[in-house]
Amino acid sequence: MNEKVKIEPFKSNEEFYVYVDCLRVELNKKGFSKTSQELNFILHETAYTTSSEFFGDIKFALLSLKENAGKKFSKELLENVNMCLTTIENAFDRANSKS
Repeated sequence: MNEKVKIEPFKSNEEFYVYVDCLRVELNKKGFSKTSQELNFILHETAYTTSSEFFGDIKFALLSLKENAGKKFSKELLENVNMCLTTIENAFDRANSKS
């Protein structure tokens, strides 16, 4: 059974943005300062042409973190990172009419 999980807790891109910003702060507190700084740059210092580009950069940063440090995550932190990644994937699927 290879069914895709649907997670859509955010009513807008702005809500998702706030969630990722809170995750960024939490990552910094937990010692993942490099990814926290990268997310800060993505969220607060970069101008994006499209939301796909913005979401793609967030996805890349979180996937890199998960690949390099995922074993050090608490269960809650892993769930939060996975929720962000699933939300981005679901958004990409909707944008490409795969839902």
